[in-house]
Amino acid sequence: MNTSYSYTVSAVDAAGNTSAQSAATAVSTLPDTQTPTVPTNVQAIVTGLNIALSWTASTDNVAVTSYKIYRDGTQVGTATTTSANLTSVPIGTHNYTVVAADAAGNVSAASIAVSVQVYVQGDVNNNGTVDIFDLSQLLTNWGRTGTNSSDVNGDNTVNIFDLSILLSHWTG
Repeated sequence: MNTSYSYTVSAVDAAGNTSAQSAATAVSTLPDTQTPTVPTNVQAIVTGLNIALSWTASTDNVAVTSYKIYRDGTQVGTATTTSANLTSVPIGTHNYTVVAADAAGNVSAASIAVSVQVYVQGDVNNNGTVDIFDLSQLLTNWGRTGTNSSDVNGDNTVNIFDLSILLSHWTG
């Protein structure tokens, strides 16, 4: 990785006599100029204002050392593994891409973007407001377990905690 080394040589005979050292010879290794491969299969799971991103690892001739995470073209994080959890994501539609980097500073091209929609917590029907329609849907599913849109807090049960979140974001 573009490192310089200096070598000298001396001779030793059968009697153990050692000659003077030769003049130093300098050599350098070649710099790493190969970029990592593009991260693939970027996926996003949205839970309220949080996003869990994951992707398939990139490869490199030396080693991938990190991944840069971009939201709408602006870097919002760095990861050393093939996943990242982003919190307090702004409400709206966002495109996420991932770029791989190696120790020499080489970076891959950006991954294919994954588009996500982040809604206000409690917006059960995802129409941009927390209103009577969301409350009605939550009450219809009250007490049900398993994954459904009325489970606002993600604990797999529609209960008082979901109602509390819905009411705290009420827009009418």
